[in-house]
Amino acid sequence: AYLPIDPDYPAERISYMLDDARPALTLTEPIAAAAYSDQPSGQITDAERRSPWSPRHAAYMIYTSGSTGRPKGVVIEHHALATYLHRARTTYSAMNGATLLHSPLAFDLTITALWTPLTAGGTVHLTTLEETATQPSLIKATPSHLPLLATLPETASPSHTLILGGEALHTDHLTTWRNQHPDVQIINAYG
Repeated sequence: AYLPIDPDYPAERISYMLDDARPALTLTEPIAAAAYSDQPSGQITDAERRSPWSPRHAAYMIYTSGSTGRPKGVVIEHHALATYLHRARTTYSAMNGATLLHSPLAFDLTITALWTPLTAGGTVHLTTLEETATQPSLIKATPSHLPLLATLPETASPSHTLILGGEALHTDHLTTWRNQHPDVQIINAYG
């Protein structure tokens, strides 16, 4: 299982997450693949695990924003992640195209924008909304991104589907963006 931590978080939040989750290994800098060239690259067998693999084992742990108090660590099991990715592949038809990943790995909307296209035969572009060079077919964002998207070139917005979540969607920002992109499917995935 992995625990994504945004290095831009305040030091107190990072310390809290590490103390709470107690990860077995912490990677703080990118590691070149050559550093692992002498390691086995095959599948791990059940004999090499502490216990046989189970779909109930953790895939990742993510922390809530803490907006209602202290952040809480939420463990997502493999079966839950697989079920969600299956649903996202079948619900969001643009996942087999180009998707833009503009959010940090520690933000839960990243799961949709990163893992779903990779399991659907799509591509993922790791960049910011302002710097995207290729128009994505799909973007998942928060409603707070709408004013920014409305000011950027048309190619910064998706050509097929915009998924909005993470906060309430209000019509004021949506109307401006919708007028600029009348043919794009909008999915409100909040709550």
